Amino acid sequence: MTEKRQHERSPIELAASFGIPPDERVSGVTRDVSVGGLCIISAKKLKVDEIIEISIELEDDQSASVEARVCWCEPHENDTFRVGVQVQESDTPDYQKFRQIYLNQKGE
Repeated sequence: MTEKRQHERSPIELAASFGIPPDERVSGVTRDVSVGGLCIISAKKLKVDEIIEISIELEDDQSASVEARVCWCEPHENDTFRVGVQVQESDTPDYQKFRQIYLNQKGE
């Protein structure tokens, strides 16, 4: 399989919730994070190419919400799913906060 990622991922675990607005929010946890995408462990199966809004819990009781496209979804353990998403780049403050999570982890 050919690697399609443009950015190196880091094993960053953060609480997250997501949904397809205005649907219900679903809780999950991130597993791998990069500037361009992340993997979420979720109880909900998502469809490839769906656009979702992800809220990621940050330090100091802050959060960042970013829009992302589902790239893949596969069964995981205990009736959960691994969901790979591509984060949509933007100039919003929330995207910049999200980007900073990765850069801080990498020591940049």
